[in-house]
Amino acid sequence: MKLGLINASPRGKNSNSAKILGWLTSELPTDVETTSVYAVKAEDQEKAIDRIKPCDYYVIIFPLYTDAMPGIAKKFFENMMAAKASFAEKPVLFIIHSGFPEAAQSRTVSRYVKHFAKLMNMRDMGCIIMGNSEGIRFHPKQASSKRAEAIAKIGKIIPEKRPLTEEESTLPGQFEKMPKPMMLIFKCLAPLTDAGWHGMMKQNGAYKNRLDRPYE
Repeated sequence: MKLGLINASPRGKNSNSAKILGWLTSELPTDVETTSVYAVKAEDQEKAIDRIKPCDYYVIIFPLYTDAMPGIAKKFFENMMAAKASFAEKPVLFIIHSGFPEAAQSRTVSRYVKHFAKLMNMRDMGCIIMGNSEGIRFHPKQASSKRAEAIAKIGKIIPEKRPLTEEESTLPGQFEKMPKPMMLIFKCLAPLTDAGWHGMMKQNGAYKNRLDRPYE
């Protein structure tokens, strides 16, 4: 079996997405051959798609960016559409992860990828949503051990080429919406958690516009 791994994170090889794919493939059967490609450079996407066309199964992973997908991920999907015939009837599994703790933040995009699979005439194997993923590439092994084990179990299911059950695709500790007590804690910690974002906005000259509402 040939497994195509599509990392659509703007961080490419040094991404949280790469870390998660490492968990996914850690316990794959020895007869599964993997091909990894990256969407990070738009000019290289067509070559990447040519590389994975012979694969039998696909995993597409990307981080949530402001309740949507990164532009390069959308571009990759568009390039896949141009080669639609090469992917027809093949299974595809999606993984969407984000710094948000709530799965609800990713539901809109999860509906999009489900529709994308239908447009591509691919077999939808499911969509895994993972919250609290920001910075996991720097975490010690023990800090993410339960999620790593859950993702590895999903990897072992891939050769069966069947849709994941709801139980299999729900990661440990993942909740749909934040419990009220936890929300209160997050609000108290907001000045600390926002400091990093504010620093990046200042670095890019956007801090003064942080409260803008251009669509109102």
